[in-house]
Amino acid sequence: MKNGVNYCDGNEYEAVESVSKCRCGRCLKILKPGVDRIYYLVGLSSNDFLKISDREDVAYENLCVECTDSVLNEYFHDENAGQKYRDMRDESDPGDSEVEEY
Repeated sequence: MKNGVNYCDGNEYEAVESVSKCRCGRCLKILKPGVDRIYYLVGLSSNDFLKISDREDVAYENLCVECTDSVLNEYFHDENAGQKYRDMRDESDPGDSEVEEY
């Protein structure tokens, strides 16, 4: 449970859900531990994040590589925006976005 998201705020069900399966918040693909990477839409401005959340069919902000690229490329009208964002996130937190087995 120590890796559960938001567990410290008393919402144990959130921790259980977050450690049981890791899914993309857009396509809902189950991500494979040690193989797939997941990206959180953090590091964007609050304004950009809210606009993306309002216009995209996103259940939550954890996205697979394909959805990260698709959403950000379309939003920023730049075919490399997703890759640039992923590179930036990988540089700042090299192991942070790897899906782990719990």
